[in-house]
Amino acid sequence: MARKHEQLQADRRDSFGKKVKRLRRDGMVPGNVYGLAMEPIPLTINGREFIAVHQRAGSTGVIDLAVNGADALPVLVQEVQHDPPTSRVLHVSFVQVDLTKPVNAMVPVYVYGDSPALEQGAIIIQHINEISVSALPDDIPESFEVDVTPLLDIDDALHVSDLATPAEVTILTEADDLLVRAERPRVIEEETPEEDEELEGEEGEGEEGEEGAAEDESEE
Repeated sequence: MARKHEQLQADRRDSFGKKVKRLRRDGMVPGNVYGLAMEPIPLTINGREFIAVHQRAGSTGVIDLAVNGADALPVLVQEVQHDPPTSRVLHVSFVQVDLTKPVNAMVPVYVYGDSPALEQGAIIIQHINEISVSALPDDIPESFEVDVTPLLDIDDALHVSDLATPAEVTILTEADDLLVRAERPRVIEEETPEEDEELEGEEGEGEEGEEGAAEDESEE
């Protein structure tokens, strides 16, 4: 079942360069939209409105983007740039899509459940966080949910081919790629105290030798 489109308003942006900083101070986010042989349109979006819409639509939901009150364009969020220290949204890129033609997208993967292999001391390692798919824009899954309860023993694994996939979605990621596995924890060998003492003794002798040589040189 196709998801409902979120709605987002934007204005055509005429501020560039250093003037963009003023937009951000006023709570606005610069962006652009492109695709389907259209000329890219620079945008200004209300920051709070974008964050709320993006949270509801997720990374794969279609958004109806209306620029200056014109007819809405169906778009996907292509890229969101953040300020690393504050996580504040700095820039957004949208790509226009044709709802009747398949597009490629990256769908997030989430793991849930309790694996019996944990009782054997295993740890569950997720090897893939996103799956590449092809589907109509309205049929792109919001996410893939992977139940790890079938992992009974250490070294048991699930692959991309084990994903439950809707008929209207084509998986582009290799079917035999490792998705999640119950793995044995790595053991880090520690040096014995005897080895440490020997190393310290050798280092001390070296330091004394170097200090003695320095004294000899100064005397000369």
